[in-house]
Amino acid sequence: MVGVNTMARINNFGVAAELIGVSLLIILLAVIFQVGVLINLAWPRVAVYGGDHWYYQWGAFVFVGILGGVGAVYYLFALRGRTVTVVAEHRAGPATAPIRPVGEEA
Repeated sequence: MVGVNTMARINNFGVAAELIGVSLLIILLAVIFQVGVLINLAWPRVAVYGGDHWYYQWGAFVFVGILGGVGAVYYLFALRGRTVTVVAEHRAGPATAPIRPVGEEA
């Protein structure tokens, strides 16, 4: 979802099409990295969490799973199908300078 929104934003500002693929690749790499960090930090280690209770070792995964499930249920029942609107005070005003495509001289 982030990649699609970023690509739409980039297209609106007239950035070269080659940069869209690069930005999507960077976003994808960042997501993969963050998943790796989550797994590394949450991986159950007896030396750190002890071996007496399962929820000490697996609590991070359970928490992330529950949080993701709650977010998915909220999206499906409360947000899906709604139109996205921008609040009036957050809307951009008229452009003060014309937007030129990349590479065009002023």
